[in-house]
Amino acid sequence: MAGSDDTQAELHAKLEQLIRRFAPGSRLLRARPLEGGVSAETTAFEVERADGGIEKLVVRRHGKLDLARNPRVAADEFALLQVLHEAGIAVPKPRHLDDAGEVFAAPCVVLDYVEGETELAPPDLGDYLARIAGWLAELHAFDTDRVPFLRRTEASTIEVDPSSLTGAAAAALQRMRPPDQVNRSVLLHGDFWPGNILWKDDRLVAVIDWEDASIGDPLLDLSVSRLELLWAFGVEAMRRFTDLHGALTAIDLGNLPCWDLYVAAGAAGDLANWGLDAATEQTMRAQLAWFADRACAKLPAP
Repeated sequence: MAGSDDTQAELHAKLEQLIRRFAPGSRLLRARPLEGGVSAETTAFEVERADGGIEKLVVRRHGKLDLARNPRVAADEFALLQVLHEAGIAVPKPRHLDDAGEVFAAPCVVLDYVEGETELAPPDLGDYLARIAGWLAELHAFDTDRVPFLRRTEASTIEVDPSSLTGAAAAALQRMRPPDQVNRSVLLHGDFWPGNILWKDDRLVAVIDWEDASIGDPLLDLSVSRLELLWAFGVEAMRRFTDLHGALTAIDLGNLPCWDLYVAAGAAGDLANWGLDAATEQTMRAQLAWFADRACAKLPAP
């Protein structure tokens, strides 16, 4: 999206200013908003280099909520993508960082545009789940010493509103103590779901949107993915993904119900901001309530 205060002409002028910073002699050909993001405004654009070559790029501008959670979100995302791309992980190549917000009055990152599509109706769901479980397992095996700048996520620092849930789940969240971490801290994507996974020619070509990345318990990523897969493909897909990921990583799942409850509460509070139609939101809330109730029923005895 161009941003609430940017006309198309203003957006083009800012993009041209941005291009001069990292690709002098290039000129803007066209730009279009990329839909689907909630926390950041993302614009795809094409430039013609001085040598006549064409490049497709993306600029991501983080919103106020992201910046409130982490004022260095753009710099952290840029540095993380540099490390991951150099390591051969399937992520967009970072091209430019405007951490001071000199062009858009907010920090932004420029990335290579990845030719790929999300897959929301995979022809072979079992194969799809196996491959994304494998990708997440590889991410969780990444050496966190290579990304010391990332923030840490601890269960004790998670802020959730029990009133976003109802009934027994709300009561359980109210009295639940943050679980002690048993698993080794790993690199977390923070929002690993089908909409952030790009495919081309039956290959996973990129995982995008890294603003929620941190270091912490792998159960956080697992819980986020479980809820998203429940919404996308149903209960059995959620369970299959959990089993696949567990087999690949051998992580301790004892605290998974606690993390499921945290994730459910966070999602319940955010759903209204996702621009869903009323029927879709109602269906997703019903599934979320089931997810939270199941987590509540499986909580360790106090």
